[in-house]
Amino acid sequence: MTQTLNPVITVTVSGPVGSGKSYVLARIEEVVKQEFGNSVIVDAADVDGERRMSGDDLSTWQKPRAGTVIRLEEYTGQGLLSYGEERICRTNELLDVICPTGRQPWILPDALHATIAALMTVYDQELLMKELRKLTGQSTEC
Repeated sequence: MTQTLNPVITVTVSGPVGSGKSYVLARIEEVVKQEFGNSVIVDAADVDGERRMSGDDLSTWQKPRAGTVIRLEEYTGQGLLSYGEERICRTNELLDVICPTGRQPWILPDALHATIAALMTVYDQELLMKELRKLTGQSTEC
């Protein structure tokens, strides 16, 4: 008999250091537990770690400052991908972050150029170069 795995919903909060990410995650954790009780499993290792460092009193945690934009997006993940397909998707996601559509890589800050260079050592260099060529309007043929 096959067993259906429970779905996993991942909530990711990203932002610069000191922006209040941990506070936002802790508040999300509270609301989820309040709304669903024990009917769901909340895996919040990052929040638990922050609680060990900062204590349980959220009023002492760094909160997002006034004017902070909190973008809520829904993403429906694809089914299981092969290792190669997953690697391509991950590379595409990283490239979207490094060089957003409409931006030319030669006008990006040096830190992003360093990130691209670091990615070249981790990911398939040929694939990464092909994607960078597409982004800059160059021919993808080698």
